[in-house]
Amino acid sequence: MNSIGHLVIVRTPNDHAIRGSLFLWTEGLANAGAEMRVLEGIRKIAETRRKDAVIEVGVTGDYSRMHLEYPEAAGSPHFAHPVCVFIDPLTEQFDGEFFWCGVENWLAGWHQFFPAASQGAVVRQDCFYGRKAFIETVQERLNTERWLLISAPRRYGKTSVLLAFQDRYPALSTIYVDLEDLASFDQLIARLHAKLLMLEGQVDAAEERATERSHLKSISAMSDERKREEALSLFRQLNERGVLLLFDELGYFVQNLLGWKKPRDKATAESALETLAAYSSEFRNTQALFASSISLKQFLQYNELRNTGFEPLCEEPLPPLTNDEASRLIRALLIQGRVYDCSKESLEALLEIASPPIPYFIQVLVDEVIMARVPLTPNNIRRIYQENVIGPNCRRHFDQLIWHLDRYLLQEHSRAVRRVLNIVANRPGGRASRNELRTLVGPSLLENQFNLLLQLLEFDCYLVGHRENGEMYYSFHNRMMRDYVEKNPLP
Repeated sequence: MNSIGHLVIVRTPNDHAIRGSLFLWTEGLANAGAEMRVLEGIRKIAETRRKDAVIEVGVTGDYSRMHLEYPEAAGSPHFAHPVCVFIDPLTEQFDGEFFWCGVENWLAGWHQFFPAASQGAVVRQDCFYGRKAFIETVQERLNTERWLLISAPRRYGKTSVLLAFQDRYPALSTIYVDLEDLASFDQLIARLHAKLLMLEGQVDAAEERATERSHLKSISAMSDERKREEALSLFRQLNERGVLLLFDELGYFVQNLLGWKKPRDKATAESALETLAAYSSEFRNTQALFASSISLKQFLQYNELRNTGFEPLCEEPLPPLTNDEASRLIRALLIQGRVYDCSKESLEALLEIASPPIPYFIQVLVDEVIMARVPLTPNNIRRIYQENVIGPNCRRHFDQLIWHLDRYLLQEHSRAVRRVLNIVANRPGGRASRNELRTLVGPSLLENQFNLLLQLLEFDCYLVGHRENGEMYYSFHNRMMRDYVEKNPLP
């Protein structure tokens, strides 16, 4: 970092408390026009958004003296970057949206200005980026739909979207429930009970699990009639508070209800889901957002579950990031990793590899680029991708996506799906016709089972189907998955 630049201070509009400061250094920059464009852009934002924030842009100064001139900034978040980080490499213009997203993080009381790479972990608060338009769409639908399913493949950011309602809208009364490890309706009621006590301040996070276990033990000793009364009482309390329930991994919950041994327990699964759906009809002041890594409609059909009450549940598919969101996320992750030499050509190379832009794959790719600590050129990016992302250590990035298939499908169906993926990955151009796949998989699968498996693979974004000259062809949904399976055939 060089010592000459401008200090940008962000304050709250009411009490002028400092939320954070940025030192944008200018000394030694090759892009001479960047300084003027960025400072003019920030000043325009300061003028147009003055009701939301007070943004001060200091004159040119020495970094070593900033703490003397602004002692009140001590203790608030502070970062130093070259001023050119706010110039979009693709347009060579000041990116005001990029700057304002960081300001919003500070106004919310969070630390980071740019999100940091956090592959494998749930991204939330100041590390969550993009999805504004999608969240607004969900909010609009909740004005008319009381229960809504956010559906998308793994690693698209469903959990982060759910938690955004908890993190970014404190006025909402929300309860987040992870359904992935629950295998009975009793367990669901016990977890909801503990979450409600936390919401009311009766227990803290350290006591949550013990409270859940204790209540589950009590429920297990009750008669069926007493259990129904307990569940009704809980949902009445939720209804009185007008809670927005955030249910994560609905598909896994259904799978756990079915059990792992054949024959599957369809009666238990249908009963639990039907009971949950019935409460949605009775308690009109409670809303729920569900998230599922697999199409619920197709999954219910695959398991021949017909009387669940969830059939009319409306879905809102979570798409990949937009190109603008992906570009800004890549730049933000690079900046946070102190990689500042992102040219237009390098950014385009990263976008090409990570297309369509899925948050997890972007994080994996950019994290490897940062750790390589080499000049950010298109050739280096492609080499890092081949050696570090889909190379010998790639299994840590992709194995969970393959394990995901085993989690949902019967063993014989999982083997058939792995064969399908291997075939498609190794065909010229990375595509195979439906008829070819049907022939090579063999007669062990009934026709309707084969069709359902292809639908599940399409929904979960392993494959994408397209019709050509009257025949269906399938290719991988994204390059990184295809490259991975091609280099590492699935057993």
